[in-house]
Amino acid sequence: MRRALERFTGPLTAEQRALVRAHVAASPSFVPEWLDNRRVWREALAGALERRDRRAEFEARMRVLVARPDELWTPRYRAAVERRTDALVELMAGLDATLTPAQRAAARRELLALAEEVQGLARRRG
Repeated sequence: MRRALERFTGPLTAEQRALVRAHVAASPSFVPEWLDNRRVWREALAGALERRDRRAEFEARMRVLVARPDELWTPRYRAAVERRTDALVELMAGLDATLTPAQRAAARRELLALAEEVQGLARRRG
C-alpha cells in the first residue's frame, strides 16, 4: 500500500508511514468473502457456458460476468468491500491532512496525468 501511495506523493514521512501501518493492521481480511464470491461467479460462468447455444441469453449473461461482475456480488462480499472502502477513505483523509506541499504537488501531477490518460482513452473510443 505504501508503494502505491508513494507513486502519487513521493516518499512518505514517518508520520504518514505510521498512518498506513495502523490502517493495514486494523483492516480485517476479507479473503473468505472474496473466495465465496469467486465461487458464485464461477458457478454463474459455468451456467452461462452451459447455455451458450441460446446466443442472446449467453451474450447478456457474459456481459454481466465480464463487464459488470459487481452485479453478482454476494451480500457478504458487498458489505466487506464497503467496509474496506470506508476505511480507505478514512485513511486518505488522514493522509491528506499530513501532505507536504511537495507531496501535494506530486499527487496533483500524477492525478492530472492519469486524468489525461483516461480522457485519451475515451476520445479513442468515441
